[in-house]
Amino acid sequence: CKEIQKTIPEVNGEIFKEIESLKKKQSKIQETLDPIREMQNALESLSDRLEQVEERNSENKDKISELTQSNKDKEKRIRIYEQSLQEVWDNVKQPNLRIISVPEEEDSSKSLENIFGRIIEENFPGLTTDLDIQIQEAQRTPGKFIAKRLSPRHAVIRLSKVKVKERILRAVRQKYQVNYKGKPMRLTADFSAETLQERRDWGPIFSLLKQLSAKNFVSSETKHHI
Repeated sequence: CKEIQKTIPEVNGEIFKEIESLKKKQSKIQETLDPIREMQNALESLSDRLEQVEERNSENKDKISELTQSNKDKEKRIRIYEQSLQEVWDNVKQPNLRIISVPEEEDSSKSLENIFGRIIEENFPGLTTDLDIQIQEAQRTPGKFIAKRLSPRHAVIRLSKVKVKERILRAVRQKYQVNYKGKPMRLTADFSAETLQERRDWGPIFSLLKQLSAKNFVSSETKHHI
């Protein structure tokens, strides 16, 4: 019993040391866990922020998509409005004829109506008896002031009937060459600037098609004679 009593303090001391050692290890473990928990909290906070950013990005993408579609719709409406305006303007100009290359000095001695009448008489004498050509308005096209103008401003003749204008243009196409006082000039339909630009854009294509058609015609005629 005495030996046991002697060993009890020793055992208690060892147990106390072990407990102290465990406490120190626990404290070290706690010190290690605290930064890990802080990192976990920081990661969770960062994850929440990322989710918020993704949600905002998704919302922004939806807004951008809506704006893009809205802009496309606006551009489509603008094109429709422009086309409608062009059609309206072309309809307004439908009875008009445009005279090109008539010197402006002629205006001082004769009115544009008389000049137009002389052009018809000189080139299409039969139309003066067949058609009741009534002119509603005649004027030069407005232009910027140029001290030395290389070409005269165009003259626009507004007729009372579209059918009369179409008949005159048909005669122009059949004659190919229209003169005024023996000098070549042009008599065309009057269109809006947009329509004229479209016609200019298509001009080279039509010219190429005519050339190809002429070549095919010559080739077929040659084969036929052979």
